[in-house]
Amino acid sequence: MAITTAFCVSAKPEMMTAVWDLTATTGDALKVALIKATPTGTYDANITNAGTPGTGTPSTSNLGTDEVSGTGYTSGGAALTNITPVINGTAGVGDFPDVTWASASFSADGCMIYNSTGGNRALSIHDFGGTKTASGGNFVLQFPAADSSNAIVRLA
Repeated sequence: MAITTAFCVSAKPEMMTAVWDLTATTGDALKVALIKATPTGTYDANITNAGTPGTGTPSTSNLGTDEVSGTGYTSGGAALTNITPVINGTAGVGDFPDVTWASASFSADGCMIYNSTGGNRALSIHDFGGTKTASGGNFVLQFPAADSSNAIVRLA
């Protein structure tokens, strides 16, 4: 199936109504869950895996059996460390430090960033551009530069 990198449609109005708080010291607890190689569902900005596109609130419950499993990976993914959003040019940007799964043996094609303190609502879906595999080593999720062209979370 397919993974499309995009900011979730449901998260857009939620950002404007203070459902999300990405502040470093007082913000929501965010996590990243990995989507396994060759997922059975379709992952995009509208909905993930189940339901009708454009309806509902994407969440980790939509991952079902498409979440990675394997040595070094815990169901639900890994905690992200919030870095308070800033202005870069004319865009608001947010970033996270890289995440490492140590002694990992699994493959993934993408990930979902979600709010673990806010009903596991999805913020964004990301395609890795192919299958990434670790075999008894580190699986590192490297986030891009926090600027108006590359930040993992950006509102322009």
